[in-house]
Amino acid sequence: MTAAALQSKLNDDGETITVDSARGWAVRVELSTRLDALRRRLPAVVTACDHHGVDDPARIPASECGADVEWFVSSGLRLSPSSLASPGTVVVWMPPTAGWPRDAALDHDLDRMLSNTGVTSKLGKLRDHTGVTERHLAVGVHHYGPGFDLFDQLLSPRGYVPQYEPPDGFAATHVWITAGYHAVLTWTRASGWSWRSLPRSDSQ
Repeated sequence: MTAAALQSKLNDDGETITVDSARGWAVRVELSTRLDALRRRLPAVVTACDHHGVDDPARIPASECGADVEWFVSSGLRLSPSSLASPGTVVVWMPPTAGWPRDAALDHDLDRMLSNTGVTSKLGKLRDHTGVTERHLAVGVHHYGPGFDLFDQLLSPRGYVPQYEPPDGFAATHVWITAGYHAVLTWTRASGWSWRSLPRSDSQ
């Protein structure tokens, strides 16, 4: 589906979805998103988020994920509470139409990636290492699908320094995030986020 066709369908159907929730929400769709499936499955996804007290379906424990949550997460969609939506409604947002990352979404991508079950398993193993002063976590984003904005920034950094702060008790003292290219996004407990470049090894 083209961006114009998706926008037309959203305009025809209305750009909100009604759910049973005390909060307002926003969902960002992709051009490939089947809106009929989204409308059918989203109420259960929001209910699951409210039940588990989380803001992101990716944070629902894997053992508690039903078919609707699994479909949502695997589809690469993004859901979050929104003050722009009335309680009990979900505002539908279009996907980015150009390859430029949004700074605020980069922070969301980091939060989502670092709460991924694969990453939290690594953090658990780091926490088990006692008697050390540094615990380094390296993450290749292609393994964990954090979202468009982080991946795009790693391919072509725009210089935005994330504001996202890892949660209390975060096991790592250093984080290294890469998409396999020269740009690396790093975090340290002492200094926060910064961008680094890996040395080039171009053969002549």
